[in-house]
Amino acid sequence: MLSYLCRHSKFFRWGALFVFWLILAFPSSSFAIYIQLDTIADVKTNFSEGCASIKDIGNQSERLGIDAVIFGDYARNSIEFGAKPFERIFKNATEGPSVLGRGASGFISEVNDNDRQIKDTILIPGVETIPFYFWSGSNYDKNLTAHNWDKHLLIVGLPTAQEYEQLPLQNSNLSSKYTDPLLKQFAIIGFLFMVSVGAVYKGYARILTVPLMVLLLLLTINNHPFRSSPFDAYNGDQGMQPYQNMIDYANSKGAMVFWNHMEPIASIRKHGTTSLETLAYPDDLLKTKNYTGFQIVGDHPIQQAEPGQQWDQVLMEYLQGQREQPVWGYGGNDYLCEDQNGDRLGSV
Repeated sequence: MLSYLCRHSKFFRWGALFVFWLILAFPSSSFAIYIQLDTIADVKTNFSEGCASIKDIGNQSERLGIDAVIFGDYARNSIEFGAKPFERIFKNATEGPSVLGRGASGFISEVNDNDRQIKDTILIPGVETIPFYFWSGSNYDKNLTAHNWDKHLLIVGLPTAQEYEQLPLQNSNLSSKYTDPLLKQFAIIGFLFMVSVGAVYKGYARILTVPLMVLLLLLTINNHPFRSSPFDAYNGDQGMQPYQNMIDYANSKGAMVFWNHMEPIASIRKHGTTSLETLAYPDDLLKTKNYTGFQIVGDHPIQQAEPGQQWDQVLMEYLQGQREQPVWGYGGNDYLCEDQNGDRLGSV
């Protein structure tokens, strides 16, 4: 080999010089080097509903020869139903394990620390989000139903804990981002509360003004404007707005966002005495913009990836200049626990 290089060193030098000048003359992405990485995505750990730690997933992936892991733990796994008009105070809340429940800073640190320690597998933080659900029915009629609970977006690559904490999710952290549309109602109720405080202080008909003051105080607290999402669960279906809002947020932070679990079957199941119903939503690919892609390989066949279906349609819109970016497809491992319900790390 050395003798071959010596014999052809002149040719090699001229070839290298030619390539160098080409790169200088045409500094475009056409000369970019793409490396294929065998990657698994939507992998859950014990930060949410998975069984294994981030370290265990990383080590197992390295042994299996997997080049990269994209995690997909639940960002927030919380469902609430409250009694109007005090639905944010007097409520029944059920919360499962999640990244925000255990701490986003711990999640990011653990992913980054193990990524540095595990040499042959890249670990990438990601979260599965539930941007919106809404209620119908009632406990009294025994038909209380949460709609769209299983309509999810996978967010990949948010760099800091604060950006996870400010995800526009229902039942999540306080935020000042959506105060403007909520401030007017809060100000009116707050003003009436202050008037009632003045009436009680001056002794005006306290048998009436004291209960009124307490009522207005509760209403003021219930209608505070520092909500994690501008959409609540008590005003019916909000269409694509909550999902487009989440997509826009992810893009504004430089993250990727994917539609998840787009199987053609409806999801109807029980959560205690509550029904969780999510109808198939194939056309949501057409109704939303600027997402990175969607899951085309999963537990069931994805009809949107068939010829002439929604994937072809959104790609045609891109070619016609109606979309700013193409829509990519990915395979979701949707991994929770090894050898449970057919789960196997690296099966997709």
